[in-house]
Amino acid sequence: MTTPFMRAYTELLVATCHRRGAMAIGGMAAFIPNRRDPEVTEAALAKVREDKLREAADGFDGTWVAHPDLVGVATEGLRRGARTRSNQLERTREDVDVHPEDLLHLKAYLPGRRQRGRAPDQTSPSVIQYLESWLRGTGAAAIANLMEDAATSEISRAQIWQWCHHHTR
Repeated sequence: MTTPFMRAYTELLVATCHRRGAMAIGGMAAFIPNRRDPEVTEAALAKVREDKLREAADGFDGTWVAHPDLVGVATEGLRRGARTRSNQLERTREDVDVHPEDLLHLKAYLPGRRQRGRAPDQTSPSVIQYLESWLRGTGAAAIANLMEDAATSEISRAQIWQWCHHHTR
């Protein structure tokens, strides 16, 4: 949520919700602990903590996580960031000035370049693994220490469409 267009999206979300008197709920932290690998668990906890502190600093009122073992660290992050208030509705984020072009700030996705991170060699197998899991009747699946669900397929579909539309190699 730190790329320019995602920052614009999250800031606009909080501002819009609070202007309307609704609570803004942050995104799911996909990182999950691995009870057999303490290093993976510690890395997941650190990433979730950082994510939830950022959400609280942005004004989010709540959040959700992919695994019950993350509830404590997410709650801690939100409480620390929100300074123990039960919500942040009073933060109307008048400082937010997002324009349509901010939400389409895709310089990192220009033709010939691909965003580092979940490249096709990583995303496509996750989608295939998730779909296999879904066809077996599982609603979500732990794949490569991340919780994958229907959103994984939708994000991948949109990403592939963007690459095709912009002739990305």
